[in-house]
Amino acid sequence: MAATNMLPLIPGLQQQIDNIQTVNATIEPLGRVIKFDFINKCFALQDGRPVELSTDEEKIQQWIHLIILTYKDAYDIYKNTDFYCNVKDLIGKKMIGYSAFYQSEIQREVTEALLKHRYIASVDNFSLTKTDKRAWNVQYVVTLITGQVVSNEEVV
Repeated sequence: MAATNMLPLIPGLQQQIDNIQTVNATIEPLGRVIKFDFINKCFALQDGRPVELSTDEEKIQQWIHLIILTYKDAYDIYKNTDFYCNVKDLIGKKMIGYSAFYQSEIQREVTEALLKHRYIASVDNFSLTKTDKRAWNVQYVVTLITGQVVSNEEVV
C-alpha cells in the first residue's frame, strides 16, 4: 500500500510562500541625549562640555524620570503636547477608605505616561509603597521593544 499525504495538495502553495513579503521591522535609533542632573536641576557638564548618555537604557530611564516629574501644561515647553504624567493630583490626598482607588489611579497614570515612549512595550510588576504622608515609592519593570527589561523606581 502506498503512503498517502495526510495534508491535501494546495496548488501553487510554494509560489504563495515564496511571494510572502518579509517585514523587516527596523527600530529607529534614539538620538543624542544630554544627561540631566535632577538634583542640581541643570545639564551635566564635564570639562565645560555636556555629558551625553551612551546607552538606550540610560536614555530611557532619564526620559521616564522626566515624564513622571512633568505635570500637564506646567511648563511652556510641554504645553499642548502629550508629555506629562498627572500623579501630582493623586499624591498627598486623604486616603481613608479610598487607598485602593488612589493606588490604581497612580498605576494607571504612570503606565499610560510610560507607554507613550516608542521604545517601551509594556510596564509590569507595578508596586506602590507609602513613604510618608505626601510621597509614594513606585516600582515597576519596563520591557522595551528590543526585549530588554529595565527595572525602575521613582518617588512621587
